[in-house]
Amino acid sequence: MLDLSIPTTNAVAFPHRFIGVYAPWNPGGTEDDEHLFWPEITTLCSTAKFFWSMAGDFNATLSHLESTSTNLSLSPARLRYSQFLQLTDAVDVWQSQPDTTASSSFFTCKSQLTTTSEPTFSIIDRVAVSRTGTLTAEIALTPHFIPCTDHHPIFSRVILSSPSAIPGEPHIPHSLS
Repeated sequence: MLDLSIPTTNAVAFPHRFIGVYAPWNPGGTEDDEHLFWPEITTLCSTAKFFWSMAGDFNATLSHLESTSTNLSLSPARLRYSQFLQLTDAVDVWQSQPDTTASSSFFTCKSQLTTTSEPTFSIIDRVAVSRTGTLTAEIALTPHFIPCTDHHPIFSRVILSSPSAIPGEPHIPHSLS
C-alpha cells in the first residue's frame, strides 16, 4: 500500500491510496486466508482519506466470458471480489472496457497445460478504482508475455479529480521525459 500525494495546479496536493494486490488462490491454504483477505482490503480502501486505486493479480474473474474454462459455476473468488466492489463503491476497469472476452489471444493468465486438458486462458490481473474521484480509467494488455510466468502484463491509466475541499486540478505533465 502506498499513500501518494498528487500535486495540483495550485501547488497543493491531495492523498491517493494505491494498493498492490496478490489475492489468495491456493486451494491448499486455510479458509481464513481467503475469508480475511477481501475484508482487509475493504478496510484499506474505506480508510483512504479521499480516493484509492489498486492493481495486481486478483485471482478472480467477474464473468464466465473472462475465462475459457468450461466450469461455469460461481467461484468463491468471484463472489468475494464482487462483494468488495459493492461495499467500496468501486469500478473494475476491465468491466468498463469493450470486448473483454478471454481467448488464446486475449488473456492475462494462461494455466499450465496438463496431459489431460487444454490450457485455460483467463482475465485475473485487474485494476479497481474508487468511483468517487476517478474521472476515467482504462486498461489494456501489453504485447509481450512475461517469460517464466503464466501472466501477460497489463497497462492502466487512471485520471483523478481533486477533492472539492482542495483547490486546483491534478497537475498532470504532458510528458514524463
